[in-house]
Amino acid sequence: MAEFVTLTCPSCGGKLQITNDIEQFVCGYCGSEHIVRRGGGIIALAPVIEGIKKVQIGTDKTASELAIKRLEKEIHDLRSELIKAKLSMRTSPYDANAVIFIERWRSSIRNFLKGEVVADYLWEKGKISRKIISVDIPYFVVHSDELWDLLSGADCEEIEYRVREALDKSKGLKRRAYEELIGSCQRVKQLTQTILDKSRELKIHEQIVKA
Repeated sequence: MAEFVTLTCPSCGGKLQITNDIEQFVCGYCGSEHIVRRGGGIIALAPVIEGIKKVQIGTDKTASELAIKRLEKEIHDLRSELIKAKLSMRTSPYDANAVIFIERWRSSIRNFLKGEVVADYLWEKGKISRKIISVDIPYFVVHSDELWDLLSGADCEEIEYRVREALDKSKGLKRRAYEELIGSCQRVKQLTQTILDKSRELKIHEQIVKA
């Protein structure tokens, strides 16, 4: 005849009788499912949900470790794209169908016009000093990597707003330069926000792995 052991349900406190060969069962009072833990001469009950949670934690950590590697690569690639997007704010492409020296001249004019807009913005925000670059502000801005690195998504938002206000009144090379600058600003804003979102996601996964 099987021996019975009386235990208390962890969920409802009901008295339960189980045999030595039972590993998992459902409480007849509350319907909670439990597993039987035996060790050191002690028999205890634990809700199945606890076991599931432990498995889930392990699964979450494994998934987070994989997510961290993926996100780190994505953020690295996005930052490379951001550098290219900022470069497009200060340099204009050549028209392959035009005579080279003419198109280079046009491109230089567009670079100057874009640099002028950005230089005025940076000066107003106190990020550059006219005393330092008083001879040729736009040229300096076009060729200064450090200054372009200062531009955030919010900066590009304001620059785009200013350029859009002047766009309808602009023609020829100036209009084309402003259209290029608007497109670059939009790309920088998009990439900056995406990097921010993915960086937040990365921190969450890092916390899960450390837990």
